[in-house]
Amino acid sequence: KDDGETCEFMDVLDASSSLPWAALRIMVACHSLAVGGRGSSSDEPPPLIGDPLEKAVLENTGYTMLQNNAMRKSNESTDKPENVLILQRFGFSSRLKRMSVLARDAGSVKTWVLTKGAPETLKTLLRPDSIPPNYDEISMHHMALGQRVLAMAYRELATEEAA
Repeated sequence: KDDGETCEFMDVLDASSSLPWAALRIMVACHSLAVGGRGSSSDEPPPLIGDPLEKAVLENTGYTMLQNNAMRKSNESTDKPENVLILQRFGFSSRLKRMSVLARDAGSVKTWVLTKGAPETLKTLLRPDSIPPNYDEISMHHMALGQRVLAMAYRELATEEAA
């Protein structure tokens, strides 16, 4: 997190709540999904190829994948960007235990590094002041329950880094 906000884990959101855009942007753009052909009609999004969990996550973000590098908002009533573009993918590496993408919201000049991966791996890449105090406790609790745990992180690229 790179915006100076206080950092702590939230309780589970109820169905009527929405995620902060910083977290939702990662869910929309940080994946290895690919378009697998054409939908059966012009109103239907094309079928996706890839990890079933990544498909389920994208389907529940309110975005659909138009092309391998472009997501479009499917719900016009939200205040989120119309499109999110993936500029570069750095696919999941089992050695690094993470994947990252460079992405940009439609109409913005800001480029974001969006990363997801093993909590213990991402923790080493984070600024110490951005790590919630209960980071290890929460991730270990869910791992002990046999749940798949992924940490998410983001950072805006400086202009000279994005060039």
